[in-house]
Amino acid sequence: MARKEHNLSVCLFAHVRKMSLLRIKKPTTRKGKKILLNREPKLVENVKNTLILEGRKSSGNIKSVLKDLYLLKKPQIKRLSRQNDIIPFENELPLQQLVQKNECSLFMFGSSSKKRPDNLILGRLFENELLDMVELGLVKYRGLQDFKTQKISSNVKPCLIFNGPKWTQTEELRRLKCLLIDSFHRETVNSIRLQGMEHVLSFTLADDLTLFMRSYSIQLKKSGQKTPRIELTEIGPACDFVIRRTKIASEDLYKLSKKRPKTLKPTKKKNLSTDAFGNKEGRVHVGKQNIHKIQTRKIKRLSRQNDIIPFENELPLQQLVQKNECSLFMFGSSSKKRPDNLILGRLFENELLDMVELGLVKYRGLQDFKTQKISSNVKPCLIFNGPKWTQTEELRRLKCLLIDSFHRETVNSIRLQGMEHVLSFTLADDLTLFMRSYSIQLKKSGQKTPRIELTEIGPACDFVIRRTKIASEDLYKLSKKRPKTLKPTKKKNLSMDAFGNKEGRVHVGKQNIHKIQTRKVKALKKTAEERKAEKSAAKASKGDE
Repeated sequence: MARKEHNLSVCLFAHVRKMSLLRIKKPTTRKGKKILLNREPKLVENVKNTLILEGRKSSGNIKSVLKDLYLLKKPQIKRLSRQNDIIPFENELPLQQLVQKNECSLFMFGSSSKKRPDNLILGRLFENELLDMVELGLVKYRGLQDFKTQKISSNVKPCLIFNGPKWTQTEELRRLKCLLIDSFHRETVNSIRLQGMEHVLSFTLADDLTLFMRSYSIQLKKSGQKTPRIELTEIGPACDFVIRRTKIASEDLYKLSKKRPKTLKPTKKKNLSTDAFGNKEGRVHVGKQNIHKIQTRKIKRLSRQNDIIPFENELPLQQLVQKNECSLFMFGSSSKKRPDNLILGRLFENELLDMVELGLVKYRGLQDFKTQKISSNVKPCLIFNGPKWTQTEELRRLKCLLIDSFHRETVNSIRLQGMEHVLSFTLADDLTLFMRSYSIQLKKSGQKTPRIELTEIGPACDFVIRRTKIASEDLYKLSKKRPKTLKPTKKKNLSMDAFGNKEGRVHVGKQNIHKIQTRKVKALKKTAEERKAEKSAAKASKGDE
């Protein structure tokens, strides 16, 4: 009976103790209230702190690795100097309590045993419970003190680089990559200053699952351009690890740990989108407009309809063009047989030279492109795409007619900022003519020559070639003939190379090389003995004669 009463009293004592632990104790001081408020969940969490601790036994290499990692991670890190009787893969509760007590969510646990020498365990918690844990074995190590180079300053945000295709092959390796990012991550920033990047941490995973960790300092050197030349100097530590054991959370718990509050998710704004380069693009809705009542720019043209059929009788068209002091014409018409018809033509000495009939298949006007238009009286840059332009005489004449139609005054030189407009003519294999219009925008490229961007501004027309009427070869040659006064006079002994540089030839009269006064060289002078020998040889030759 006494034994039963004793057991009952023990159970009651344990229950009361448990209830006292579960009871929420309100803070009595202002400092305590501030600490509890800081521990509460937030929309934007604080920077994750890391706890460094050692097991029962640890080797000198593991102690040095933990010391170097402590120096790299300062000040978001805590280090316990005492050894702890903890085996994380057998019982993780003592480790969880220690990490929670020190207000950390990441840990680095170093130990060494006969079975697993030079052991390093990386892990992280979620809601004070273990989420992921990876055991690494140290194979090779060079510390910070082994590199005699200038070290980086403390509290520097490192740039993390993961090399090798193995990181995405298994779920364990993906979690290890995520764990390393969490371990060396600092506060989140919105923008990066180039001069503020001083440190690089490189993690390379080989085919045999050996993990190479390297640390470099970034040095910005002069390159002669706006962007500097980057040099990397190894500063340590340099560690080679092998992956031993892993303990990862279930898929549901991992998804729960990655969940973001709804308030932090970006709200999608209506009619706003972002392109590949991060630029905002908006769509503006305008009410229906009556095009017939809009005041447009007045263009000088013939308002009355003309009963002219150019391909049957061109004389009335010639007279009209001549009367209006023009040499080119664009004639629009539409019929059941030939709908949406456009005829381009030109005159030479008030007579028809060439005429091409085009049928409009597809059209998008200037008003359909909601882009900034070019200024008036801008000389366009004409581009002809496709190999078909030179196959037949009709297509060659059409190209020449298009050049004449959009040609403005002739200039001797071109200023890069003055090029604002591009007209592109593409001739497909089925002889469909695509006409496109673009505006030229000069962007900064970091070099002397700017980066060019083309924006389509309209109109965009697709034509089919229907009929052509071209002049004879003799008349066409006569129209291209230039007056003699305009022809460049060929200067004697002057030529131009492929780059437009002048090259000249200078003619010099015949010279007697023996009479030219050259520089006297001491080595070429004859000695007295050589001169005597020459004289004696000359006398002997005369005596023989």
